[in-house]
Amino acid sequence: MKSLTISPPFSGLGSFEKLSNGKTDGSSLNRLETRKVKLAKAQGKFKLKYYPGETISFVPGPALVRNPDLISSIPPDNIFGFEFSFNSVDDSEDAVADRLVAKLSRFNNLHSICLNRCDVTDSGITGLRNLPQLQSLDLGHTFITGASLAVICKLTGLRELSLNSDNLGGANFAHFSRLPELVFLNLTGAEIDDAMVSKLSSCKNLRILILSRNSKVTNASLSTFASMGKLEILEIVDTSIDVRNLKLLSRLKCIVVSERDLKGSSVEQLKKIAPCLVVDGSTNSKTRSTKPGKEELYLFAPYRK
Repeated sequence: MKSLTISPPFSGLGSFEKLSNGKTDGSSLNRLETRKVKLAKAQGKFKLKYYPGETISFVPGPALVRNPDLISSIPPDNIFGFEFSFNSVDDSEDAVADRLVAKLSRFNNLHSICLNRCDVTDSGITGLRNLPQLQSLDLGHTFITGASLAVICKLTGLRELSLNSDNLGGANFAHFSRLPELVFLNLTGAEIDDAMVSKLSSCKNLRILILSRNSKVTNASLSTFASMGKLEILEIVDTSIDVRNLKLLSRLKCIVVSERDLKGSSVEQLKKIAPCLVVDGSTNSKTRSTKPGKEELYLFAPYRK
């Protein structure tokens, strides 16, 4: 058993969550509590105990949102996850997310960062460096552009990367060659095209690729997908790929399309070409929910639009 000792100098600094076998329990820096039972106010130091196989994630609270410099009061060594969602409501809050995210390199043992639906921009992403343990990064629905790829792709241990609904149009996807361990990539609605997709062939271990809602991805990308030897799951809902030309990808385990993509063809007919074809809505592939969780709604209700 290990423990994380906390000396909370300010109330509302944030909360810690332990994750074990898919179940969470939490302790906040202004009160000790489970999700159901309030236990006591935190005074002085307290220890958050955890066992092998359990991980500790940190969720910033209102005090830290107002003053990101307070992050220096949080011991960094045993924090493995960071979750933050923030939407500014007036001009004075526009740089809040960037100021906080820019300080994340302090937590050099981070395994996962989730900034989904956060107002972070390219400026804040420059702080995501010197994180050698980072394996999972979710930047979906943020304000970053393709300029951030130069920084993101220096995180060479990444296995999972979500950039869905970000404006990556014209980005230099050659940077992806620096991510040899990448297994999961979500580029839904990221304004990408065939030329950008062609650069993803350098991701030799990629198994799950989500390209839905990218109308500039066409049949020209089929040869790229076919060259990805470890690719197993491909989502191409609402692209410009003609599903009648999927025979080249028949070895895949799952190709997800929408009913609109069928263009009058029956699923039975198309399955003769690509037996792995699945119509959107009946798949269990690894797509992440973008719905805010209970903790996010509780902590950030005053700050969300």
